[in-house]
Amino acid sequence: MKFIKLVSVFTLLLVSLSTQAQHGWRDGNRVGLLGGINTTSLITENVNAKPEMGWTAGLQVRGNMYNYWSGVYGIRFIESNFSVNSKSLLSRNQEINYKLIAAQVHFLFSYNVIEDVMSFDFGPVLQINSDLKFKKGYEKYRIQDSNFIVEDLKKVTPFNALAYVGTTIGGRVVRVNINYTIGINNFFNRLNNQENVVEKNDGDNLKARMGVLSGQLQINL
Repeated sequence: MKFIKLVSVFTLLLVSLSTQAQHGWRDGNRVGLLGGINTTSLITENVNAKPEMGWTAGLQVRGNMYNYWSGVYGIRFIESNFSVNSKSLLSRNQEINYKLIAAQVHFLFSYNVIEDVMSFDFGPVLQINSDLKFKKGYEKYRIQDSNFIVEDLKKVTPFNALAYVGTTIGGRVVRVNINYTIGINNFFNRLNNQENVVEKNDGDNLKARMGVLSGQLQINL
């Protein structure tokens, strides 16, 4: 419930700013709707995770700044997925899918390589996410090549900072956005507050970062 309330606040704030931007900025500014797919990698030595496909959707505003530079801010809703191999005492190896639902707020700098055709975008992203979700019944399955069971990794860090780099290509109305975001802080840091989880890692803290490669189709209003 707390996650939903935070996302709602960010959404209302962005819609308000977007409405002001349409009336107050120069003609070169755009409000865009976007949607597409992503693939998420968990960068860690604690478990062997396999990237899986997810989706991305959102809203962003692009505004002129100075000469060839623009500013981009927006919100994206993301479903990220990755999987691990695991097994129970009485079953064969089973691939378990972890799902993460998140909202991302980004504030980017954009260099217009070719005006209204191609830009290079980069900047910080704040992510608010849920706990990791997995199919009921697999809680006690042991993750392969580790001492963890599936439910051990559930309570990940809810607030994450990421760095964004990407490019936007197309026309004034329809554009393609390709980007990569990588986590800055420790995605597993919250797990280190659980002594039983740290003990399974030979007493060492767990460390992980998210890496998300994403592609979206963007429609400018």
